[in-house]
Amino acid sequence: MKSIRHLRKIRGWNQTDLANECGINQATVSKAEAGDGGVSLTTYQMIADALEVPLFEIFMPDTTVVELKLLHAFRALSPERQKGWIDLLDGPLEPLETPTE
Repeated sequence: MKSIRHLRKIRGWNQTDLANECGINQATVSKAEAGDGGVSLTTYQMIADALEVPLFEIFMPDTTVVELKLLHAFRALSPERQKGWIDLLDGPLEPLETPTE
């Protein structure tokens, strides 16, 4: 699952770093990232906990590193600041004007 790899890379971790955070071996992290069988749900939960994301997020379709960074930055905001950003997004968006000569 590439989502695990993306989340790991956001933190600047290699597979061994993630394995150490989870208390598992690097080969298990490699299997989890590849989506190979034999990785338990408990192990996936340990990985999600180490990456500080909800379990479902590591099973989401692949997203870009930038999208994941934005999501994590948003989650780190206070509830008031999150509301401000949501209000901004809910407001009318003006189309960008193309410069004319």
